[in-house]
Amino acid sequence: MKEKQQRILCKKSKTAVLKTKTSFVIDTMDYLYKGGRCTALKAFVGSMLIIHPVIHIRQESSLGVLDKVRGNQQKALRRLLDVFKTDLPNIGKGSL
Repeated sequence: MKEKQQRILCKKSKTAVLKTKTSFVIDTMDYLYKGGRCTALKAFVGSMLIIHPVIHIRQESSLGVLDKVRGNQQKALRRLLDVFKTDLPNIGKGSL
């Protein structure tokens, strides 16, 4: 019986992972450069133009740029909140 419960839990966990969406705002382009995700030139220009990338994690576990917001971090966080509000009606559909 315990093995059956483990299989059920494993299946539900895999389903939950597919439904999970993760997004975040990068404070400075320096972090992307130091992590090897962008070139020194892109980091320099992005810092000079005060660009805050909005990053999301794709289904295949790779990182993608959702948006590039120019201005202060609050503006980038507002954009992230707009993305969340857009996805809000789909939350809970087909839940576990």
